[in-house]
Amino acid sequence: MDMDLKPPTRPQPLPTQASASQYPQQTDPFKTDPPVMPQVPSKPKRKGGKAGKTFLMILLVLVLLGGVGYGVYYWQQQNVDKLAKENKALTAQVADTNAKVAELETGAGEEEVVTPTADEQVITVVTNHCIAGVDDATKQALVYAQGTAGTENKKVLYSTDKRFAYVNSSCSATAATATGAARATYLKLVGDEWVFLYSGQATDPISTKLYAIPALTDFK
Repeated sequence: MDMDLKPPTRPQPLPTQASASQYPQQTDPFKTDPPVMPQVPSKPKRKGGKAGKTFLMILLVLVLLGGVGYGVYYWQQQNVDKLAKENKALTAQVADTNAKVAELETGAGEEEVVTPTADEQVITVVTNHCIAGVDDATKQALVYAQGTAGTENKKVLYSTDKRFAYVNSSCSATAATATGAARATYLKLVGDEWVFLYSGQATDPISTKLYAIPALTDFK
């Protein structure tokens, strides 16, 4: 059976719906219009805002650094002043100590320089030997009275070799009796000290021979 071959028919496009814009919108005569908002003018952007902030930050850092630097300087200056005061006080103390040491050394030197003379040493020995005795009646120490000898009225005469000394003195119970009881006293230099030999109104031959005392004419 013969079939007729017909070309296929193309599908027809569907009618597109009309957009809402194609039709004018109808306004509601009873609907109120929305309120009109006033337009606020926008603030103009400031130019250089970032540069100003950067400058302020740098200025703040400089101020902080300056404050810290001044604080460190002030602290160091306080320490310097404190050390200067302590150094001044120590210097004054050292000077005072040195002055006291020098004074003590001077005083010690003066004591070493001042030494009794030979006459003083001899008279001290004779005086001590006298006052060491005691009067039998009063039980009091005897009284020493110093006299003179020789043409020059010296208190002490020395032998030619300076090893013997002669003293004219008295030693009695009272000062009144001591004046009229003069006696000769002989001493001998032993080492650096004067030693009492004997004392009497007359020459003692035994003591003279024992100690080899020169004749009175040899004393000056």
